[in-house]
Amino acid sequence: MKVLLINGSPHREGCTYTALCEVSRALNDNGVDADIFWIGNKALSGCIACKKCQGTGKCVFNDSVNEFLEISGDYDGFVFGTPVHWAGATGAMTSFMDRAFYADLPSLPQNRSRKSICIKAVFLPVTEEDCPPSLMYALTMEI
Repeated sequence: MKVLLINGSPHREGCTYTALCEVSRALNDNGVDADIFWIGNKALSGCIACKKCQGTGKCVFNDSVNEFLEISGDYDGFVFGTPVHWAGATGAMTSFMDRAFYADLPSLPQNRSRKSICIKAVFLPVTEEDCPPSLMYALTMEI
């Protein structure tokens, strides 16, 4: 079994990457191969519903979505990792997933067994040195 971990953070090796590395390690420990794919930090447009992808299997916008679509057939499952921005996935990750899933619709009947999960990474400071004083005050007040 082979799983692709998608890093939806604008930071190649930030907190989301760290969380995905832990997932990768756990998968490897259980005999599952895992690779990490970074969506990048360039702007990703949302789907414009042109439906060109239904005929070509790729998006009209040539970016990391098409790179993902080219390699996605080699994997049995996916883990989508994203930072949390205002209680939700980043806009880039949402656009990425919308476009990738829509462009891949023609292959869904053959690939119903592929599984996906989503991980939202949250940075929680562990010491006062890691945390700005204003946030430390806010955290202290909440507790």
